[in-house]
Amino acid sequence: MRFKQNLEGVIPKDILKFLPEHFEVTGDITLIRIPEDCLPYKEDIADAIISIRKDVRTVLQKTSAVEGERRVGGFEFLKGEKKTETIHKEAGYLYKIDLASVFFSPKLSYERMRIASLIEPEEKILVPFSGCGSFAIPAADKGSFVIAVEKNPDACRYFQENLRINGLRGKAEVICGDALFIPDMFCKKEIFDRAIIPTAYGLDEALFKAAPLVKKGGIIHFYTFKTKEETKGLISDYKRKGLKTISFRRCGNIAPGVYRFVFDLKKKDNENTYFFHRD
Repeated sequence: MRFKQNLEGVIPKDILKFLPEHFEVTGDITLIRIPEDCLPYKEDIADAIISIRKDVRTVLQKTSAVEGERRVGGFEFLKGEKKTETIHKEAGYLYKIDLASVFFSPKLSYERMRIASLIEPEEKILVPFSGCGSFAIPAADKGSFVIAVEKNPDACRYFQENLRINGLRGKAEVICGDALFIPDMFCKKEIFDRAIIPTAYGLDEALFKAAPLVKKGGIIHFYTFKTKEETKGLISDYKRKGLKTISFRRCGNIAPGVYRFVFDLKKKDNENTYFFHRD
């Protein structure tokens, strides 16, 4: 990336090699994780980013990983406007977000559009871990009706705001609650045609909480964090529990050797194969 070239002669070569090739841009805010060896040059790094990205008004350094119920990390302000709220534009949609209180990943933009392309009008869709609405809003715009579930009240507030600014009020609703209690939120089973589950790290049980609410023959898009070795038994495990894997792919990583995978699953028609429970 050109910003590293701009830092040649500013940061010694033996230190510059540790700087990431890429940084993340959400709206007009850049997020970058600066390695410890490069920290003495963090202001130079911020200047280099702003010099090549005229649309960036704020540079933040990541100081901690995504964690906690809100799934947000820590930030240090480096350059530009002192703010964490922004409006992110993606595939014709607008998402208002406060990065200090709401999880959002621009890295999932391809996945959001891929899934939206598969949705048929008038589908009923369930979206646990919905965040500010980045999976739900494109689905609602396809003519489906979306019910989202999100534990973070700030994310629920931004979800409602994003429905408004995208002209989709009445096309989706959000329940402010814990996705792991989804079976208790609905009075009957098998009411959704599709579920989109961008699961939080370590909460794979959410798949088997949501699956009873999907119709036989319905589709589930399930996101999980695994090593390559851990994925080997998942297809057979899902099959035993009544879910046929249509496809799966890697769509990002969060740590060395740990990747985000998406499994596109189809709920089988044979009722006797199910092992889902309302715990």
